[in-house]
Amino acid sequence: MPRSPKKPTAGEEDDTKPYAAGSAKNPPTSPKKTLVTKKWSRDDKLNILMDVIATANPDWEAISKKHEGRTANMVKDQWRKTLFPALQKTGSIDGSAGGKAAE
Repeated sequence: MPRSPKKPTAGEEDDTKPYAAGSAKNPPTSPKKTLVTKKWSRDDKLNILMDVIATANPDWEAISKKHEGRTANMVKDQWRKTLFPALQKTGSIDGSAGGKAAE
């Protein structure tokens, strides 16, 4: 038969209770970064494009720091799912035809 847990005496703390936020055993966490949920602007897209072009292996953390409220995954996904496919298909970050410069 399993033993029942020891009940605390008058001077002991009950370790089964959840820790209070900010207590010595559970210090408060750092404030969370506020994320942006608005659409990506053309300038944001151009900045990502320029940052990716500038390096062979993009540092998504460094690029995301230039876009306040955007995480590295948000920036990487914008590149991988939107910008790069649009460039391959049409030559424009907007996905519209005729994005290439006139020759």
